[in-house]
Amino acid sequence: MKIIRIDTMRKLEQQAIASGVPGYELMRRAGEGAAREIRAFARGREFGRAVVLAGRGNNGGDALVVAARLGLPVIIYATGPLNELRGEAAEAARDLPENIEVRVCDGLTGRDFRRNDLIIDGLLGTGFT
Repeated sequence: MKIIRIDTMRKLEQQAIASGVPGYELMRRAGEGAAREIRAFARGREFGRAVVLAGRGNNGGDALVVAARLGLPVIIYATGPLNELRGEAAEAARDLPENIEVRVCDGLTGRDFRRNDLIIDGLLGTGFT
């Protein structure tokens, strides 16, 4: 895995979009790649479901793509209604399969999780200040 600075990531995304790659295509690729890595990590382990924590920005959109592509039972805890998302994150919300449960909440407790949950964090991204 290569780790890059936030400003470098933003520049690379801008260059890709300027070259004609739609922003949602970048999000879809990122989410599908993350889902592939998560499935590889989960293989052979006893996870009952994936719990996806989704914020209101594009990192939350990435997490929605992951949820749709995991191939595991999934519940999404979202920080706001998905119909209020904008841009690429709204496209990711529209592409969610209807069988994935989404709960809007502003806080979680231990009762929201199960013993063998796989937790996927999509709350904060590069735009966080």
